[in-house]
This record gives sequence, C-alpha cells and structure tokens, in this order.
Amino acid sequence: MSDKSSINQLLKNPALWQAARVETHRPSHPTGFEKLDVQLCDGGWPQGAVTELLLPTDGTGELRLLLPALSKLSRQQGYIVFVDPPFLPYAPALNKQGLNLNKLLVIRSKKLEQSIWATYQALTSQSCSAVVTWLTGKAAYKNEIRKLSLGARQGRCWSFVLRDEKAAVHPSAAKLRVALSMAKQHKAISSNANYGMSQLSILKQPGGWSNRKVYLNLFPEQRFWTSVSAKHWSVPVVKQAPQTVLSPELAAAIPYSVEQWLKQVTPGNKHSLPLVH
Repeated sequence: MSDKSSINQLLKNPALWQAARVETHRPSHPTGFEKLDVQLCDGGWPQGAVTELLLPTDGTGELRLLLPALSKLSRQQGYIVFVDPPFLPYAPALNKQGLNLNKLLVIRSKKLEQSIWATYQALTSQSCSAVVTWLTGKAAYKNEIRKLSLGARQGRCWSFVLRDEKAAVHPSAAKLRVALSMAKQHKAISSNANYGMSQLSILKQPGGWSNRKVYLNLFPEQRFWTSVSAKHWSVPVVKQAPQTVLSPELAAAIPYSVEQWLKQVTPGNKHSLPLVH
C-alpha cells in the first residue's frame, strides 16, 4: 500500500478530527433546548461519547437540563441508568417530566472502582440508551474518563458524567464539557435579562466553538423567589434596646445555685451526678 493510500485511509477514520472539514452528520440527540442545540456542533448531546457537566454543587439544575433528552430516550428500547446519584431520585417528579420509570435503573456503589465498572458495563451492554454517573471530589479521573469514553463509543450510548466544577482545570477525554451555574446577578435587577437563569459555559467541543455561554430558564419559579432586592425587604425597627432578662432576684440566686452544684460534684460527695432543681 502506498503512503498516499495509507494517509487517505487514515483521514477516513471518524476518530480523526480535521479543522478543514465540516462534519455533515454526527450522531446526537437534541437537548430539548433550542438555544443550546444551536451552540453545539453536533446539534445536541453527542452519541457514543462522554459529556461532562461541571457543577458548583449538586442540585444546580443538572437533571432539569438532561431530562428532556432522557425522557425521550426512555421511550425507546434501552434503559436509563443513574450511577451513584447524590440524592434519592424522586419518582413522581421524574415521571411528571416524562421519564418512563419502568426504564430507570439506579445503581449504588461503595467505591470509585465499582462505580466505574458499573458504568462501563452499562455503556457496553447494548441494552442502555443513556448512563448518568456522579463522580465525587475534585480528582482528575483521567484514566476513568478515558475508559468511559471507550465504553460509550463501543456501546454507541449516551454517557453523562457529573463532576465538581473545580475539575475543569484537569484535561479530560470527554468529547463535550459544559459548566453549569446560576447566572451572576447585577445590582439593577430590572435591567438584568439573565436574572434567575442558568448559565451554561461550553468549555470543550471538538469541531465547534468553545467559550460560548448559553442562558436557560431551568428554574422558572426562582424569579418569584428572589424578585425583590434585599434593600426593599421590610425589617422591624427597634426604637429602644431591650431590658436585661435577669431580674434582681434571679441574679442574686445564681451564686447560691453554683455553690450547691459544686458541692454535689466534689469528690467524696454521696451524689455521683449533679442534681437538677
């Protein structure tokens, strides 16, 4: 085989990304948020790859972000697997969001090795549509993410790994990395169009632009929780400092009570424990 033929064969490998070539089709699933799909080069969550969601804390809206896609995938043949979720999944809420509970599996592990093993087995089983894995701590998990990437590619499965936002400083084999947080609040709330919105920062996506920000209304009810600035809150004004709660009689009785207690705990006293009067 000539060198030219070898190079041509290499260029046809889908694992090789070329900046000069625009992919016409790569398997993906819509996120359920058009504003986000437009910014993702695959037009949705990539299939056969790991997507990392970096979070400041658990419960930032990660499930609300994933549920539109997971709900549709749960209507297909494969299972939806949660590996080591930090909280007990609330079935009524998941069902209300359209998730088929008959297709949901929850796996609990005791250590990292078991979590990675269970995730890899689910990804390569050919019986799961999507696997969502929570990894705790701020470690790099370099080898673990690489293994899950190979498993997702082999099983052509959607893999979502949820990690601490501080893990962004570590390189990762994940194809897509997105940081999820609440949008920063401006002083003038009325002029802040993104107030109460969730901010998604695209940190990495081969073949597409990174450092893009997308604002989604994952918590529409939050606008009603904190719609008024703290300076407008009504606070009772204290006109006069409160008087001491100790009356002269009570203040005079304290030394006597302490003296009686000391007698009770003195070695040789017949009482082993202080009495309560």
